[in-house]
Amino acid sequence: MKKLTGIVNYPFDAQNDSFFCAISSALLPVLGYREETPYWCAQQGKHCVHCGGCHKTVLQNHGLMLYHCLLTATGTAFCFDYPEDDEVSGHTLPGVDKGWRWDDGFIGYIMNLCGCAWRRPDPAEDRERILEDIKASIDRGFPVPVRLGGRFLFGPDTAWSVVTGYDGDSLRGIDSYQHYLSGFARYDGDEFILEDWHSSYRDGIIITGTKAPAVSFGDVLARMIQTLSNPAREGFRREVFGLIDDADAENAQFHASVLCMMAGVPVEARWHAAEAFCSRDNLLYRLHNDAAMGERLSRLFFTRYIQADNDETHGICWKIWSLLDCGPQTGYRAGPEGGRNLLGNRAELRRLWQTVFDNDLAVLEGLRELGG
Repeated sequence: MKKLTGIVNYPFDAQNDSFFCAISSALLPVLGYREETPYWCAQQGKHCVHCGGCHKTVLQNHGLMLYHCLLTATGTAFCFDYPEDDEVSGHTLPGVDKGWRWDDGFIGYIMNLCGCAWRRPDPAEDRERILEDIKASIDRGFPVPVRLGGRFLFGPDTAWSVVTGYDGDSLRGIDSYQHYLSGFARYDGDEFILEDWHSSYRDGIIITGTKAPAVSFGDVLARMIQTLSNPAREGFRREVFGLIDDADAENAQFHASVLCMMAGVPVEARWHAAEAFCSRDNLLYRLHNDAAMGERLSRLFFTRYIQADNDETHGICWKIWSLLDCGPQTGYRAGPEGGRNLLGNRAELRRLWQTVFDNDLAVLEGLRELGG
C-alpha cells in the first residue's frame, strides 16, 4: 500500500467549487508547499507567526490561498455562476456552454500557470493503464484529481475527489468536499477506499512532472479583463432587474429565492479575488513581483470587494440576502418573509445590485489601466 500524507482536505472555509478544491489540494505538494513553508498573512502584514487567530494550519492557509489564486487567474472569480452549473441559461465565463466540463484549454492554462506537465486519461482507455498512471503519480508524491461521481450540488458529473494512495487495485483518497462517494465507497475517517473505481471513473488529471511556468501576468490580466467585459454579463444584469421589477404577490417568494441564489456566487467569488490580491508571496504576486503594482491591485480589490462599510460587493451581497430574509439560519435561501420584503424594497434591491455591477466595472477599468 502507498499513501501520501499532509494533503489538505476541503472545505475548511468558504470554498464551494469542487474542481478548484480538488486541484488546489493536489497541486500543493507538487508546488512544494509544506506545513513549514512560510505563509504571508495579509491581516497581520507579515509572515505567519502561528498566532492561532485564523484557526487554520499553515498548510490549510496555503491551500486556501492557492484556491484564491486559481479561481482568480482563470477568471472564474469574476463570474456570477460556476461554469459547470448546467442550470444556468447563460454562463458569464467566456466560451462556456451548457455541459462544459473543464476543457483541455482550461486545465492546460492552469497547468501552464503552475508549471506542470500533465495527462488526462480518457475513461475509454485501458483500465490497467489508467491505474498504472495513477500509481506512478502517487509514487512521485503527486495526488491525482479525479471525477468519480457522487453527491454534489451540480450533479455527480461535476464532483471531484483527490486520489492520495492505492492498495493493490483499490484507490484511496479524500473528497474535495463532503463524503461525495458515500453511496458506493467505504470510508476510513475522511479517507475513501474504492475497489471498483473504474466503473465510476469519469475524468482525471495526472501530473507527470514540473516545468517552467508558461503564463505571464499579462496573460492573467487579459483573462480577467475578458471575463469582466464578457457581453453575457448584461443578460445576467437584465435577469436580476427583471426578477425585481416583475415580482407580484403570486411569484415574489420564488423571485426572492432566485435572487438569493444569484447573490451566492459573487459574495464568495469576489472575496476570493480580493484575498488573492491583498496578499504577497503567492502564485499571482510572484508573476509580476512588483511591489508598486501589488499595492495598486490590493487597494483596488480591497476597496471594491471586501472593505467593510464601503459599499463593497461582499457586504452588499449580504445586505441583499438580509433584505430577502436570507442567511445562515435559512440555509442561504429566501426565508418566509423574502417575497414580502422583495415587494416592499424594490428600489433598494435595485440600488444594491447596481452597486455590485458598478464595483465590477471599477475593477475592470482599473485592470485596463494596468494593461495599458
